[in-house]
Amino acid sequence: LDVDYTFGERGFVIVGHGSEETLHSFSRQSGYGDFAGLGWTFVVHTNLADALAEANTQRNFLLALAAVVGIAAAGLSAYLARAMYAQTRRLRQSEKIAAIGQLASNIAHDLRNPLGIIRNSAERIRRKAGGDAQVDGELDRINRAITRMSHQIEGVLNYVRTTPVIADECAVVPMLEYALDSIDVPRNIGVSLPSGEAVIECDREKIEIMFANLLLNAVQAIGEEEGRIDVRMEAGEDAVTVEFENSGPPIPEGSLERIFEPLYTTKLKGTGLGLSGCRNIVRQHGGTIRARSGPVVFSVVLPRRQRA
Repeated sequence: LDVDYTFGERGFVIVGHGSEETLHSFSRQSGYGDFAGLGWTFVVHTNLADALAEANTQRNFLLALAAVVGIAAAGLSAYLARAMYAQTRRLRQSEKIAAIGQLASNIAHDLRNPLGIIRNSAERIRRKAGGDAQVDGELDRINRAITRMSHQIEGVLNYVRTTPVIADECAVVPMLEYALDSIDVPRNIGVSLPSGEAVIECDREKIEIMFANLLLNAVQAIGEEEGRIDVRMEAGEDAVTVEFENSGPPIPEGSLERIFEPLYTTKLKGTGLGLSGCRNIVRQHGGTIRARSGPVVFSVVLPRRQRA
């Protein structure tokens, strides 16, 4: 007899037989009244392993359930942590955007009047110079610098605020030519623009700013190395695709998905507003902009017609 749990008239005992154990459950009655001495005993013999099988199954189920719940709890905790981090990041970004918006508005107000005065003065000098080629060349440089500064101001403002699209029919190639003329391209970089005719409905000023920012981004990516910027255009029935390919270094793999995010930049002197502003302008026109690497290509798709 290995274990005896007897409680009055009932109980159970566990008896070992080598490597097996048997559970003996019993209930007995000694008899009473006219049947004194004629009692009975009811005994059930069960292999202990069989008796505990269901309990073991339930235990294993509970252990498995606990493991699943633990994994789910850990996953939920990680998800909540990521969500809280993302929300905090968005809030901080919103605060930065609001500050940039206020700063940009102040700068735009302070710079527009002086830039207008410089442009008007340059035109008066041009008229007085009487067609002097050297003077005209210098004045053209001044006008390009003014245009570039105006584009940079508008680029920031387009990022922090949305102005309505004033759509008109515009030829794509002349807008590319104007955008190229508005930036400084160093001699170590060659640029080719597409030919052909393609007309879209767009806000000319916004699209020129977007084209100029993409060209400037390519110039900055190439840096001081010998390089090229090739702009291609494909005119479809419903949309026009313009691709800007540059020979600069590839975009880091982790940056491709974030390159259009506000305030994200891979450049030491970058603001993280140029490409984000480009995306805002393209989206305002119902288009798409994407980037790929190897070689680096920015692809802009603009619809031919604006929705009413």
